[in-house]
Amino acid sequence: MSLTIALKHEGIIYMGSDSIACRDVKHYLTNPNSYRIFPVKGCDNMLMSLDGRIVEHNVARCNYLVPETVAMKGEIDFEFMVNEFVPHLFDLFDDRHVLKCKDNDYSCESDMIVAYRDKLFEIFSDGAVVECDDYAAIGSGVEEALGSLLTTSDIKDPKERILMALKAGLANKIRVAYPLVITNTETCEFETIEE
Repeated sequence: MSLTIALKHEGIIYMGSDSIACRDVKHYLTNPNSYRIFPVKGCDNMLMSLDGRIVEHNVARCNYLVPETVAMKGEIDFEFMVNEFVPHLFDLFDDRHVLKCKDNDYSCESDMIVAYRDKLFEIFSDGAVVECDDYAAIGSGVEEALGSLLTTSDIKDPKERILMALKAGLANKIRVAYPLVITNTETCEFETIEE
């Protein structure tokens, strides 16, 4: 598990996370392919993060999740996420035999955050979608991170708020580890923060 935080600020979504953790072992991973947050293939200004099985992370990271025509027009909204994005992603999981079925209810093992320009979505393991107004967090240390975000609303710098929330998770959860990364939907460029 890991910790990812997303925060809306002046029409941009800022995201931060720790390094990816595998099988209860802390890894100090600096390779961009190991970042918990990644740009969605073929769609500018769109970032995604999964907290759960690494195979689900791999599938989402290495496949086109948004049709080119939709990406070009920027027609990404709540209805698109519910009716097209999630079903397509679950089809990809099913093709890789990582989707679970119990009593005709399909689910994966990951919770997700998807950010597109100024839109922020949280997707739960059962495929439910919530459009968030201000911030979201998934993974280990969610309670600490959300508490930090709530109490730092007077701080104007979104990176500072995200770092404070990540450090709250670092202080209390063994499954949250350095290095930290921060990015945003405007540039999709990553800044790495070492211990």
